[in-house]
Amino acid sequence: MATRMRWSPGPAVWKDDLAPISAADWNYDRAAHLLAHAGFGGTPAEIEKLADAGLERAVGSLVHYESIPNPKMQPFVESGLWDPTLNAFPESRPDATDRALKHGISMGVENKPKRCSKRAGLGTGGRTGCCRLRTQWKRRWP
Repeated sequence: MATRMRWSPGPAVWKDDLAPISAADWNYDRAAHLLAHAGFGGTPAEIEKLADAGLERAVGSLVHYESIPNPKMQPFVESGLWDPTLNAFPESRPDATDRALKHGISMGVENKPKRCSKRAGLGTGGRTGCCRLRTQWKRRWP
């Protein structure tokens, strides 16, 4: 049975130290802390089992969870409802943004028009885009 002590974050020297703890520092409270931060916590029996397993085996069981028997888990059944048009969907929001910047459109949405270089403070000297429209507006309405 693992030792149970009043929980503490550990000695002050552990602050900002990412080195592994020693086997002597492994106990029920450290196992509970590990389960809380690596998953969704555990029952007292699960925490006790993890604490008794030792540090290396405890971490290994969380990392290689596929090896733990789970008889209640139903096997995956293919639904057949896969939509092949989703293959071109970007992996993430940054991917969608990169695609839009590269091609001008992503997921059916076009890029915003580029800001006028004059408005951006670059001063091209020519009247194009928004500056041209603003100039035309000033001519019509003083």
